[in-house]
Amino acid sequence: EADELLAALRRGPMRVGDAQHRNWIRYETRSLPGGRVAWKYDPNVTQGFVPTDLWDYVQRMTAPTLYLLGADSTIVPPETQRRLKALGPHIEVVSVPDAGHYPHQETPEVFLAVVRAFLAG
Repeated sequence: EADELLAALRRGPMRVGDAQHRNWIRYETRSLPGGRVAWKYDPNVTQGFVPTDLWDYVQRMTAPTLYLLGADSTIVPPETQRRLKALGPHIEVVSVPDAGHYPHQETPEVFLAVVRAFLAG
């Protein structure tokens, strides 16, 4: 049920607060028989994922680029971050402390400050 899901989200790594958790439950779940809830997503969404080498495209980028990620996220490993930084001074990699995969939601003030500083040049 929704209360159980809320309790599980509170125990999880996302530090977005109850308001965001409740929004996710309200808009991103569906009710099942018996009072249970399930996430709204296509279970086949990952079936088409294959390793994709995008480095040729990244190396061609010349515009100033900000790659912002949460320091607690494990999605982009440190070696990938180092490789991005090594491609040139036009790529800035910023790791936001105390944030996971969603720094824009977990630490919005820090996220906005980093983006504003980047855009200001």
